[in-house]
Amino acid sequence: RRLSRGDTEASVRFARDRFEKDAYLLVLPFKLKDPGAILQYVGERADQGADKTPKWDEIKMTFEPGVGPKPGMVYYVIVNKETSLIDRIEIVDEGKSADERFGFSLAEWTEAGGLKFAALRQNLGLASEKIRVRDLAVSDLPDDGLYVADVNAAQE
Repeated sequence: RRLSRGDTEASVRFARDRFEKDAYLLVLPFKLKDPGAILQYVGERADQGADKTPKWDEIKMTFEPGVGPKPGMVYYVIVNKETSLIDRIEIVDEGKSADERFGFSLAEWTEAGGLKFAALRQNLGLASEKIRVRDLAVSDLPDDGLYVADVNAAQE
């Protein structure tokens, strides 16, 4: 089925928005140190089960104007006290209250180029949504070929 111009534009907007969210969540641990990122320690967080020992530190991440993925977005970064890795990211969209969070658990941390990335991201509200990153590589030098349009492909 061919998409209408309006459907195509809407699909491209959706795909771009999804890519930006997925890419941002992948690199969020490194974005914590970005200029314009505002970090606030919220406190310790315990498991909801019987064991009330604090297992995580909760950090609220907001942004100065013109910084971050979208104006008004708030991220709650839940850091494991034992591993110092992020176990969860909870997000509040612009205009929503803090109790209207959605989020993802992060797991299967892998190393690439001396950096750690969560290779598995699970939607906390939709168990069937799992995003897995495979064959992650980090290069010392940029590959300009990734950013230049292939003239031959465009002519085919």
